Amino acid sequence: MAIDWSKFTKITATTVAGKTTITEYTRADTAVIIDKYSKAAKYLFNKGRGDHGTEEEPRTFDDLSNQEKLQLVTEWRIEGVYNMAATQVADEADVNKFAAVDAENSIEMDNVSMELGK
Repeated sequence: MAIDWSKFTKITATTVAGKTTITEYTRADTAVIIDKYSKAAKYLFNKGRGDHGTEEEPRTFDDLSNQEKLQLVTEWRIEGVYNMAATQVADEADVNKFAAVDAENSIEMDNVSMELGK
């Protein structure tokens, strides 16, 4: 069953002087939000993200504040948007490149068939 995220989140975009601010509002039970973000942050932390401290003074996940956990998840989400955008640009470039190669091959094939028809 798919989750209807519109029940929980609202995203607004405000542009002032050429700069856009995107704001996300999430509305749910506080315990649920903290639980979900904390689990997501723990996953990211266990994958090497976040401040793990130093060898002399290591930090564990439990040492992170709620703000640091939220920051971990937020940075990952923003990075995801930028990575998806970059991938889309690359995909479009590949499509255009393949279309150009196909067109070039088509022209070459036309020349071959014309030569064979002589």
